[in-house]
Amino acid sequence: MITPVTHLLPLVHLRRDRMLPIRGRVLFNVGDEVKATDIVAEADQHGAHLILDVRRALNLRNAEEAQKRIRYKVGEKVEKGDILAQTSGIIPRVLRAQADGRVIGIHRGQIILEAAGGKLQIRAGISGRVTEMLPERGLVIEGDGALLQGVWGNGKIASGVLLIRGQSASDELTRANLDANMRGAVVLAGHVATRETLIAAQEFQIGGLILASMTASLIQTAIEVNYPIILMEGFGRIPLNQAAFNLLSTNEKRDVILNGFGDANRNEKPELFIPLPAQGNPSQDYAELTQGKTVRVTVPPYAGQSAVLVTIRPGLTLFANGQRVNAADIQLDTTQIVTVPLVNLDVLE
Repeated sequence: MITPVTHLLPLVHLRRDRMLPIRGRVLFNVGDEVKATDIVAEADQHGAHLILDVRRALNLRNAEEAQKRIRYKVGEKVEKGDILAQTSGIIPRVLRAQADGRVIGIHRGQIILEAAGGKLQIRAGISGRVTEMLPERGLVIEGDGALLQGVWGNGKIASGVLLIRGQSASDELTRANLDANMRGAVVLAGHVATRETLIAAQEFQIGGLILASMTASLIQTAIEVNYPIILMEGFGRIPLNQAAFNLLSTNEKRDVILNGFGDANRNEKPELFIPLPAQGNPSQDYAELTQGKTVRVTVPPYAGQSAVLVTIRPGLTLFANGQRVNAADIQLDTTQIVTVPLVNLDVLE
């Protein structure tokens, strides 16, 4: 059985493509060194199209009269509040632009306004060297270091020195645990249960949070804060798997890059990258579930625990909930052997 891999690698040669979904501008060239937070490509996005009926807005008799009242031509830019058309008289009626934009069409007393769109920007996500470039689309960045992938991120990127808060992978982070020494640092903690903690972390200007788990009701707050958050295990109260905790512990006080972006359609996970001055080997994003593989259980009652795959059971296995599914016997860190569905396992490597 082939399954996606969740990487927990002390040293790897990482290759990441950063591509725009539309044509735009690539801001670096092959051979350039980039930092994780650098904007490497950007594009102007088209805004909404607004159709403004001048005749109706100004209460005019016909389209021809409305056409004469229009003050702009096709192609001209307008700002929100600008008068697009108006009547004469002591108290003239006016039609104003509802947004910044550009006039892209005028027909029979109607104005088609394209509102200004935002700028789409792609960040490097890792520190490394540009090895390939596709004009107007994007580039490829390669670098060496430690890589740890999570299961959820809030879509933000930052870097900082790694600090570990707490003595174990299951300790809860609270406002009382935060202090001024964490300013700009990426903090590893077990669990966050309150909105107050996430807001306090922003007030202390931390660089980012690596959490084993988080209460699901905090998702919106986590998205709104100005620093990246990555969950290594998921929502609820799940301890960090020991393999990840050990790897992070050995890299405390190093500069780390937290990339909270993920794309399930491309099997891209939120990830933590620690640049290292050594040459690693490329990683594989998919692996076969075979005897001896290190795996992680993704659902209770063993969620977050790493284990070794002992054997894949033949046929279908009947579980207490009445379902018959493909299953495997795994040996937990406690040496206990349990049977779990294959779909509840991630390969760790």
